[in-house]
Amino acid sequence: MALYICTRPPGFTGNCFVLGALSWFSVDYIQDALNARSSGSAAEYPVALLFGLSACFAGLLGVIVGTVMAKRLRVYSVCVDTYICGGGLLAASPFIFAGLAFPMYSFYLCVASVFVGQFLMCLNWALISDMTMSVVIPTRRATANAFQMLVTHALGDAISPFIIGTIADAQTIPDSLYSRYLGMQRALFMNVYICIISGFLFFCASWYLESAKKRVQFIIDASRVEDFDVQESEVHSEYQRCLSGPSYGSTSQTTPFLSFACYQPPIVVA
Repeated sequence: MALYICTRPPGFTGNCFVLGALSWFSVDYIQDALNARSSGSAAEYPVALLFGLSACFAGLLGVIVGTVMAKRLRVYSVCVDTYICGGGLLAASPFIFAGLAFPMYSFYLCVASVFVGQFLMCLNWALISDMTMSVVIPTRRATANAFQMLVTHALGDAISPFIIGTIADAQTIPDSLYSRYLGMQRALFMNVYICIISGFLFFCASWYLESAKKRVQFIIDASRVEDFDVQESEVHSEYQRCLSGPSYGSTSQTTPFLSFACYQPPIVVA
């Protein structure tokens, strides 16, 4: 369980880090690339509109496709959720790289690459909560989900704009549009490596997911057996008290079933 916790949440944190950085800087980065290629050419393209639409549809399709894939493939492996998450991140890394490299040459090819990369990264959104619920006992699932959301977003998409922006500013020459474009590009290239590391961590989590699920299921089954034994002992003691006869002044009540089972018809003397 501890090894699973050390691998799966950092993988999803890296996913949030990349998506947060792309959503924050992509529009400005593409516009700077277009203007660096030709002054004022960014005004010829609906950069913000197309990027926003691609992000929305990529997230929607990613959630649907990821859910369907997990449902269909779960019969073959218990750890298919981690395979989909890790495989999606690893497959997204070359598309993220292409999306960062293409604005200088082709705007629409850049948007298409970013769309495919975000789609592959969004395959895990519906599966993360399911994996969290499956490795935590029912009485602690709400707390576990809350802590997961706090940690992954605090260390992911909340802090990534600050880190990427600081790195980009450190490499930018003032009053140089081309230098601003190169500085942001070099800073955003860090997301490619984070995608690869996060995908690897998801695959590492698959080594411990099955054992963690079995342990939680064992705890749930043991608690059900314990509750059944407690109820059975209460019913048995109530039945014995019923057979011994009612005690005057007692306020205890028997269940309807035991009242019927303990009923003794009166003896009629002719």
